[in-house]
Amino acid sequence: MCYRSYIFDTSLKSCTQYLRDKGYDVTFLPGEICLEAMTTQLKNKGMTDGRYKYNADGLICANDFSSLEILLAEVSSGYGSSDRSKVSFDHYKGMFGLLSMIRTIAQT
Repeated sequence: MCYRSYIFDTSLKSCTQYLRDKGYDVTFLPGEICLEAMTTQLKNKGMTDGRYKYNADGLICANDFSSLEILLAEVSSGYGSSDRSKVSFDHYKGMFGLLSMIRTIAQT
């Protein structure tokens, strides 16, 4: 059973709808979505090889600010999984994704 699509994506869709109801123009993108903030930061460092990509499990983008990425979802593994290395890897991956988003926002 894929808890990401049943629980996390549904929750993020509800958050997106709430923000829209409050007047914010946001979009939720589920699935393996390329994080543009990471691509931007890699290009700034001269790393233009197409193999360097960060695929997030979901993103919420602010459409008012030229699709600025404001929320990143990274689901570690399936419910009840005891694979510590996957969980640890995804926590670090999420942290670096968020840092690249913050830096991109600061540079905008």
